[in-house]
Amino acid sequence: MRGKLIVLEGVDASGKHTQAKILAKKLKALGFPVELAVFPSYATPFGKLVKKYLQGKFGDKDSLPPEIPAMLYAADRLQHKKEMESKLKANTWIVADRYVYSNLYQAAKIKGEKERARFMDWLEELEKSMPQADAVVFLDLSPELSAKLLRKRRRKKDLHEKDAAYLKHVHALYSKEAKKGKWLVVECSRNGRLRGKKEIAEEIFEKVGKKVGGRASIL
Repeated sequence: MRGKLIVLEGVDASGKHTQAKILAKKLKALGFPVELAVFPSYATPFGKLVKKYLQGKFGDKDSLPPEIPAMLYAADRLQHKKEMESKLKANTWIVADRYVYSNLYQAAKIKGEKERARFMDWLEELEKSMPQADAVVFLDLSPELSAKLLRKRRRKKDLHEKDAAYLKHVHALYSKEAKKGKWLVVECSRNGRLRGKKEIAEEIFEKVGKKVGGRASIL
């Protein structure tokens, strides 16, 4: 059997890394061979370029055409393509903290619906050779709560994190994609308050189990 690729997406501070680790741990406890993937992978050659971009070494986020950072992110993922394919073929499950869909951050820079649609078609073509996700979980955190959580972080914000208005556009694009019905949506808050990470983790686990279904069901 082929392993499953489970992807967690969302805006900054939505808890992707935390929830990816929890999900991987739950799957391992059930006896599944599981590996955690984190993108971008800053230790790789292209990942290092992504890090420089986020640090502002190439100017502000609008200094470069969005195609350039999009290709850097895509190239970083492409470096892992063969390894991912091999693991999936060997029935290893991969839980990914971000994946190809995170280039919506670059699409959010495009003004105009038609122009943005063309850009997103280009993004899809750019990474169509990458392994397809079996389930994509969108951790839906409001831009307001995202900004509040980011303010509490002690480390310096990157180019994306420091622009609250930009993150609203990113969130809007994620929400638009989620409404197409192919993604699993997990709300990170209720009545304006953050939900507990355990509660969120249980919902992710349940929804992913139902999504993958069949012989590979995790429930």
